[in-house]
Amino acid sequence: MRSELDIFKQMQQLSLPKPANLAAITELELAGFMEPANEVGGDYYDLLCTDGVVTLCIGDVTEHGV
Repeated sequence: MRSELDIFKQMQQLSLPKPANLAAITELELAGFMEPANEVGGDYYDLLCTDGVVTLCIGDVTEHGV
């Protein structure tokens, strides 16, 4: 089971924005960090920039607090 949790943790980390994606939004100075409370966390964040409009998404599905 430990190996499956490690795989899920890696998958979750891959779904988060990369530093280069954050740096590409030149209108803002952005940084992001997520540390799971357990092996795999329920928090998620993403940033999108389309036509100069920046959209921020933050989610907490395990109720540990954002």
